[in-house]
Amino acid sequence: LGVNLAFVRQVSGSIYLSAGMQAMLGNKSANAEKIIWEEQYNGDQFDPTLPSGEVLQKSSGSITSLSAGLNVHIQPQDSRTKVDAGFGLFHLNEPTFSFFDQPDVALSKKKNGYLLANIQISKKTDLKLNAFFGRQARFQELVIGTALRYYLRQQKSRIIVIEGGLGLRVFDAFIPAAAIQVGNYEAGLSYDINYSSFKSASLKRGGPEFFVRYIIWKVLPPPEFKACPIF
Repeated sequence: LGVNLAFVRQVSGSIYLSAGMQAMLGNKSANAEKIIWEEQYNGDQFDPTLPSGEVLQKSSGSITSLSAGLNVHIQPQDSRTKVDAGFGLFHLNEPTFSFFDQPDVALSKKKNGYLLANIQISKKTDLKLNAFFGRQARFQELVIGTALRYYLRQQKSRIIVIEGGLGLRVFDAFIPAAAIQVGNYEAGLSYDINYSSFKSASLKRGGPEFFVRYIIWKVLPPPEFKACPIF
């Protein structure tokens, strides 16, 4: 359960700065009777009658996590070109919890950074670029990608756009992706293809992901002007 609060300020004609905060309450629980422990493997198969040697001192507990982030949005007028860059820090208070009778284990801070760019290269074509980097303790992830976006119809209420691209999770997987937008509706599909040593387990197959969304456009009123009568 989380609460988010953000503030956006226009600092110039094409630059917007935003800052956000997040407070979340989480719950962890475990059923010890359904956990399989290594000590219960008899050398041939799992034997639930063997003692596990493990005792959970707690079956559940709650944590509270605080996070914050910044974003810069740049978009020149009368252009589809736009850039977003941001940075987020999660678990600033490093909440603690453990199922075992030992000093509570802290949830390490997580750092995320991203760059999203949509560059108009012709009347009907855009180039999209994106990058994401995440790090928590000694674990990290870097994902980069690019795509071409082609406008079959540009009238906003009847827009039709197709998109195809390729992403890369560095040292792990290729990610081909495709999407289509018709009016206010957009849908897309991507699929991970492992090339890392994990391919021995996945047979080079990762996981499919898809999305469907409805885009709400707010039409801004025309700028105020003062009519000058002609005599």
